[in-house]
Amino acid sequence: MQFTLSEASADFSLDDITVLGGTLSQFQGSGNSYTAILTPSTSNTSALVFVTSDRFSDATGNFNQDGGDVNNALPFKVNNAVVTPPPVAPLPPTAQLSSLSDSGLQGDRITQNSTPTLSGTGTPGHAITVRDATGQMLASATVQANGSWQATPAQALPQGLNALQVVATSPLGLNSPATPLSITVDTVAPTVTIGALQTTLKAGESTTVTFTLSESSQDFSLADVTAIGGSLSQLQGGGQNYSATFTPASGSTSALLYVASERFTDAAGNFNQDKGDLKNLLSLSVSQVPPALPPVRPTLTLSTASDSGLVGDSITNIDKPSFSGTGTPGDTIRLSLASTGEVLVTTVASNGTWSATPSQAIGSGTVSVTATNAAGLVSTEQTLALVIDKSINTPVLSLVCDSGSNSADAISQSGALQVSADAGSRLEYSTNGLIWSSTFVPVEGSNLVSVRATDVAGNVATASALRFTLDTTAPVAPTLALACDSGVSATDLISNNGALSVIAEAGATLQYSTNGSNWGSTFTALEGANTVQVRAVDAAGNTGPASSLGFTLDKTIATPTLSLVCDSGASVSDAITRNGAVSVNAPSSASLQYSTNGSSWATTFAAIEGTNSVQVRATDAAGNVATSTPLSFTLDTQTAAFSVALVCDSGALATDGISKAPALVVTGTEAGATVEYSSNGAVWSSTYSAVEGLNSVQVRVTDTAGNPRTQNFSFTLDSTAPGAPVLTLTCDSGASATDLISSNGALSVMAEAGATLQYSTDGTSWASTFAALEGNNTVKVRAVDAAGNAGPASNLGFTLDKTIATPTLTLVCDSGTSAVDTITRNGAISVNAETGAALQYSTNGSSWATTFAAIEGTNTVQVRATDAAGNVATSAPLSFTLDTQTPAFTVALVCDSGASGADSISKSSALVVTGAETGATVEYSSNGTVWASTYAATEGANSVQVRVTDTAGNQR
Repeated sequence: MQFTLSEASADFSLDDITVLGGTLSQFQGSGNSYTAILTPSTSNTSALVFVTSDRFSDATGNFNQDGGDVNNALPFKVNNAVVTPPPVAPLPPTAQLSSLSDSGLQGDRITQNSTPTLSGTGTPGHAITVRDATGQMLASATVQANGSWQATPAQALPQGLNALQVVATSPLGLNSPATPLSITVDTVAPTVTIGALQTTLKAGESTTVTFTLSESSQDFSLADVTAIGGSLSQLQGGGQNYSATFTPASGSTSALLYVASERFTDAAGNFNQDKGDLKNLLSLSVSQVPPALPPVRPTLTLSTASDSGLVGDSITNIDKPSFSGTGTPGDTIRLSLASTGEVLVTTVASNGTWSATPSQAIGSGTVSVTATNAAGLVSTEQTLALVIDKSINTPVLSLVCDSGSNSADAISQSGALQVSADAGSRLEYSTNGLIWSSTFVPVEGSNLVSVRATDVAGNVATASALRFTLDTTAPVAPTLALACDSGVSATDLISNNGALSVIAEAGATLQYSTNGSNWGSTFTALEGANTVQVRAVDAAGNTGPASSLGFTLDKTIATPTLSLVCDSGASVSDAITRNGAVSVNAPSSASLQYSTNGSSWATTFAAIEGTNSVQVRATDAAGNVATSTPLSFTLDTQTAAFSVALVCDSGALATDGISKAPALVVTGTEAGATVEYSSNGAVWSSTYSAVEGLNSVQVRVTDTAGNPRTQNFSFTLDSTAPGAPVLTLTCDSGASATDLISSNGALSVMAEAGATLQYSTDGTSWASTFAALEGNNTVKVRAVDAAGNAGPASNLGFTLDKTIATPTLTLVCDSGTSAVDTITRNGAISVNAETGAALQYSTNGSSWATTFAAIEGTNTVQVRATDAAGNVATSAPLSFTLDTQTPAFTVALVCDSGASGADSISKSSALVVTGAETGATVEYSSNGTVWASTYAATEGANSVQVRVTDTAGNQR
């Protein structure tokens, strides 16, 4: 197996790898590449090798994170068994601050408990680990059987926001994605600082008191504040900042405000601790000396000499006006001008009056004045809205109604004037520019008039003169007649043209009415009787008397219609006929003309064979012409030839006239033609019933125009199906000739002579051949005769077995040095072959026997298996060495250093073993129980046993 790390690691080892269903050996490698040998367990059908998280680290000490990674798990199947799926990372757990530790508002995850209890849900049995933002583990737990877990950090969490990560670990060591949990620890008590805009008050004065909290509170209220020597209004504000109005008690000379401890809490539920804190204590002093009264507010007016318009309206055309008023003698008057910013200062005279004039021109705006007494107290302000108006718009003079034909021709039947001037202006009129009057009376004919306006500020503007003509005389009634009286008489007032001829005053506008009430500039005559009035309106808009005319307008003629005299087709409305005569419906006195192309017209019409399209037009006595819509029809006096055949000539030949179905098809008939059948030429019907055997039938076709044609047809009806065929296996090669198990899927079928065979495996789809499948087969066979009749099917179920698994040979016990060196002291062999198969053995590949006995030394053997269906499969040869004996050997001192070379007395304890087989192992024991590959002699007499084990495991 190959293990490839994403980066080099110095501590990746065999212990980091989990193996299920086997063992790993010969682990080696370095850096980021390692290998090992996987050996599945004998009884296992699958194996799984994977590496969990936090097993090895990189050069910077980061531990691996492979918990949910699919490429760190490798499944194996043993002997084609189902693969054990790789482990799956667990789902992330849920995590929350336990309600018992959520000391603030439930659910806000803010607490005054620095070792709060955490809880949540997960998969029962999974390990829960809680870590901080640096990865340090804070707490751990195991998910209980009901799916819940609970853990408490061993050490206090730091103040402020703690970003925790909660991970679930499955029993296989796989980690879930981390669930974030943010908790705020707050053990600091809140405090309050009290302040005021002023701490020294006069009798009757109030002040605004502020309360500033060190952190936000949801329960700080007026009840938390103690007020001595006065009262507080309701608190305003929220969060950390509040305010209220403090009013000293009557007669009080001092006051005290404070907030005691344990009165309000922060978001974590910590009560305030303000005891002994001077910031939450406010002392006030109150003076009982009544305050001085401000002076009386002065009055303010625009001086009469400066008020150029209506006196008292504060509107003037003087831009340096004087202001005056009254006040308390001796008070200082300050007059402020908003338009320039100038402040005028004067003193109220002994008679209680004052006046002031600006030093520069001012504009419109607010003028305000205050009075200041000797005590320095200032009165309330008196204001004046001043308007400086030194201009006036020139008035515009026009007629109220320019009633002439042109709204700008200054000709009118009314002399009323319209003046556009500044609001509130006084208007005066003059016809000579010298004498002015507040009214104007126009005269018949030409008029010339001027107007001048004087506004409220006294500004005067004169308009340019207006010249106009006054005309109040109406025109006479016009003369009215038809432009063309096209009837029999030129004076019968009957016409197909409704145009009128009108004679009226030159330049006058004509108006038309059909009821004497509603008038328009045009007139459109209606079909039939008409009555119209016409009047003239002159240039000044004067309307004269009307003239009336009655006449008849006839512009229409009834549209003629065309139809066939006889529609002889299958339907009276299908426009197919064998008679081409047409019928015309038109006005009785109208003359008729016919056309087949819409351009050439004639007084007669003759239809042609085939498609026809014809129109007719009628002309009445007034010359009105109307054309019919085209009449399209087909003139058909002949019947087309047709052919008769079987719908399905199901015999061997498509044209042999033999069929299992009697249905006939008639082709070549005209669209819409009717078909009838007869077996004797006398009685006809729209249907035909054939008899078994020879049939002779006459067919008659009548087209849509009613033309008939007849034809004879003969055929043979065969509707009897053949019997079911006899179905067997061609060769039932199984253990019994009737067990329907065979290695040959060929079928034997006996059916009606000349019939065609069809095969099906589902009874729905049929084919002319059948190929058996390996395993269970069910086949149906039916016969189809020359007429195409399909007979009932025969069923056959059988098993086709053409394959056999190849057997394998292994030693029952490979007792040599290695389990795979095929050297053993036991010649028994194990065969893995198909169940139920007969086994035979061979040592040369040609001679076979039902048993096998291994010989001392080299052996080669094969096995072949024959199943119940006779299929044969031969294994690959197995070669092995059978060794059941160990040769004799000798033991001696390497150096027998005694007086005699054979006295077994020596100063050296080294031994030499000779005569052992190559590859044999030598072991030593001083007691016959404990054996080792080396021997340590003791000073004095020694007795040692030597054991030699050859490569086949034989010992001596």
